Amino acid sequence: MLKAVMQACLSFGERFYSLTQVAEATGMERKETRHRLWKLEAAALITRFRSQEIPTVRGRPLKEIYYRSTSLLTKRFHEGNERPVSKMNGWDRMWQALRALRRFTRSDLAQICGQDMGNVKCFTKAYRQAGYLRCLGKGGSRNVMWILVKDPGPKRPSYKGETHVD
Repeated sequence: MLKAVMQACLSFGERFYSLTQVAEATGMERKETRHRLWKLEAAALITRFRSQEIPTVRGRPLKEIYYRSTSLLTKRFHEGNERPVSKMNGWDRMWQALRALRRFTRSDLAQICGQDMGNVKCFTKAYRQAGYLRCLGKGGSRNVMWILVKDPGPKRPSYKGETHVD
């Protein structure tokens, strides 16, 4: 259904289109269409231009929302990907940051890379066990310095739960 909504949005080209027009083009109900358009808007594939209320004969007025497609929608539809794919995940960003810092604390790494503390703890524990990092001080205390012991290069070494032996 999301592909049908994406195709309908692309059929309008560079023009603005409304929720009603997309619902008519797809043959879906307005509520379902509005939900799918909301998902596309959250993924920055379309932009909301404006919204207005249209009075009806009885009951609540209709809320008409106008959209416009972005260039990302065209790329995403033709590639066939429905979700954005990040080139670097959180662990890759942390690896690049610790290579640049050489000495760091977990809170430094979390702030620089925008990761939560649980992910940083898992990362440092995994690469400590693999022999790439060393903790300077008592492991459970806060603001302990960590250092990079082995630097195999810019690409993060793969870690699948086992220890790496050189």
